[in-house]
Amino acid sequence: MKPFKFSISVACVLFALLLSVPAQTTHRIRVTVPRDFTIGDQQLPAGDYRVDVFYDSIVQVARTDGATVATAVTTPVGGQEKDQIPRLVFHCYGTHCFLSEVWTGDASVGRELYASSAEADYASRIRQDQTLAAATRLPVK
Repeated sequence: MKPFKFSISVACVLFALLLSVPAQTTHRIRVTVPRDFTIGDQQLPAGDYRVDVFYDSIVQVARTDGATVATAVTTPVGGQEKDQIPRLVFHCYGTHCFLSEVWTGDASVGRELYASSAEADYASRIRQDQTLAAATRLPVK
């Protein structure tokens, strides 16, 4: 299956899941992202964000002023021990940054986002740098 068709299929499944079941936030952090960045095909500006993890697999990144929201399906990444440092990890290629991982600081695993076709294109042409944005854990209500 072509990557574009796969992306549409994943988006449709995600959308149906979000509409059919009440969202249960399992982890929440707040972070200031110093650079513009991309999640999937959606570009987001630098600024203050709230990051929610739903069902331990869906990540939603929302500007605290409510102007921008992006959602992504993730896969677990990590190890045996609890990781205490909440943070976002970005893969940066020159001036283009892509959200790669979300660590909420209260679990032994983080969440890794799937690389988009745009990120794969940059990765094939430009050396990757990794950037971290420290976050603050928020209570889940």
